[in-house]
Amino acid sequence: MNYEKNSKLNDVIDDDFDDGEDNIYDVNKVYDKNMWPETLLTDIFGFYNGYNPNVKDQISVYFRTEPKVKEITDNILGSIPKQESMFIRNAYIEGKSIKEIAKQNKMKSEKIIELKKLMLRRLRNPKLARQYFPIFKEIDETIVGEKID
Repeated sequence: MNYEKNSKLNDVIDDDFDDGEDNIYDVNKVYDKNMWPETLLTDIFGFYNGYNPNVKDQISVYFRTEPKVKEITDNILGSIPKQESMFIRNAYIEGKSIKEIAKQNKMKSEKIIELKKLMLRRLRNPKLARQYFPIFKEIDETIVGEKID
């Protein structure tokens, strides 16, 4: 996988990217492979921001164990460009950090951060994101207990 070898970005990571453990642009952050696809969905949708913390564990288990969630995610990854899909798989499924992906592709971490931002933005495209709506509705109705019409 080779994204772009000639990056003109600076070697220094801006302080904007280093605001704590939950920062999705932390160059050393490694996703737990067992949390797939929950970690990707959380980065795409900021999912837990709107939910009661008491149901977070139930939703987390649902994301990781419900076959429909993985099926939709695999379909979406199959519909985006192969390089982007490989990046998502490297970061979220294989648990590689931005720094590792950058080194593997002979790129600067800043370029990988920019690519990650772009890919997450593309995955928020309503055409792709809409595929998750039945899953979110089911979570609301079965776990959260809110009837959605």
